[in-house]
Amino acid sequence: MDLARFGSLGTWEAVREQAEINAPHAFMIYWKADVTGLMATSPSGWKCAEYLMGNHVTAQGMFRHDPAVMLHAPLRTVLYADAEGRTHLNVDQPSSHFASYGKPEVTEVGRRLDRQLADLLELLGAEVPEVLRSAVPV
Repeated sequence: MDLARFGSLGTWEAVREQAEINAPHAFMIYWKADVTGLMATSPSGWKCAEYLMGNHVTAQGMFRHDPAVMLHAPLRTVLYADAEGRTHLNVDQPSSHFASYGKPEVTEVGRRLDRQLADLLELLGAEVPEVLRSAVPV
């Protein structure tokens, strides 16, 4: 994703439109680290990548109430293969972090992120934890 391009769009509406194009399933990749390469000389042997994924339009719905939410947005995600070759996607439950700010507006966005994450997992053919599906609006 080209952050400079988003910054040069001129209006928030233009940013929203570009975010919709770049995040057809609610999330964009902001950053990726090849953890496998970083750990190549270690004895561990895991195949692993780390991502920051999110949507700054969604994050703005929390940021306007408390800039500190950016400690947890975008979401930090780890994708790795185990010894049997099975793929694992690990990410903290968004609502668990965002509810800790004690602001209903932030909590609601966190719950919406839970549902969006559940939808993404389902789209990928992964098992969806019930706790993500059961996130109800405030």
